[in-house]
Amino acid sequence: MRVWWLLFAVFLLLAAPAAGQRARRKKPAPAAAAAPPRVRTRADSLVLRARALLADRHEAEALALCRRALHDNPVQYEGLWRASVLCSHIGSRFSDETRQQQYYDDALAFAARALEIHPDFATANYAMALAIANDGSLAPLRGRLQARIREKPYLDAALRDEPNHADAWQLLARWHFKTANYTIFETLASKLLLGAIPHDATTEGAYAAIEKAIELNPARIDFYYDYARMCMLKGRREAAIQALLTGIERATLVTTEDLAMSRQMELLLRQLARRRHLRGPELEPRSAR
Repeated sequence: MRVWWLLFAVFLLLAAPAAGQRARRKKPAPAAAAAPPRVRTRADSLVLRARALLADRHEAEALALCRRALHDNPVQYEGLWRASVLCSHIGSRFSDETRQQQYYDDALAFAARALEIHPDFATANYAMALAIANDGSLAPLRGRLQARIREKPYLDAALRDEPNHADAWQLLARWHFKTANYTIFETLASKLLLGAIPHDATTEGAYAAIEKAIELNPARIDFYYDYARMCMLKGRREAAIQALLTGIERATLVTTEDLAMSRQMELLLRQLARRRHLRGPELEPRSAR
């Protein structure tokens, strides 16, 4: 019996460490330490404040905040592309071409710096396309035609990265319409001075692009205004009337500019309705958009 008790005691002594090891193995591993929160810099905070101001379209105040942010951090990406777009918007409101050019120069510079940081991002590419389009509007004929050629690759890149970028679709619609409807003089000048003309531009592409912009953001009154103007310039009176009616009914008026555009649309609508009364409704071919 003593031998059996001795063997049992030895077994217990050997089994105890193994059990302890199994218990230690079953103990759950401590949770991984949470990643430290991203430190928000003063520049980041200024850009966030600018973004909040833009919800109510306070563009001048937002641009001032973006400039302050970029003074603190020249590579704050959102500050760069927002400052570029804001310079383009604000500059277009001046009647003085010297002031316009100052804003457009800043828009180009901010967009170029944004592209250096994120060359494939929609926001940077859209900012550059808009800056080129606006800058080209002040240039003589050669510069204006060059701008049309330079603008398109940035628009394509913006929509590749963000297919639902409504502002990029609007700008693409304008590019198609202006380029597809070159005068004979502009066509010849483009071929002679630049050796090329953008053959992929079509009026149908302009209609499709502005319709896409409206689909993505039906509250923007300037989208309907652009659509109506395109239709009017191509003699599509009934389509223009419908675009104006829909825009006046559905668009949200945020700024005094929106209100002014709404009044302009109502004036155009009255003019078109008067022509319809005098001449009757237009009869468009089925193939016309």
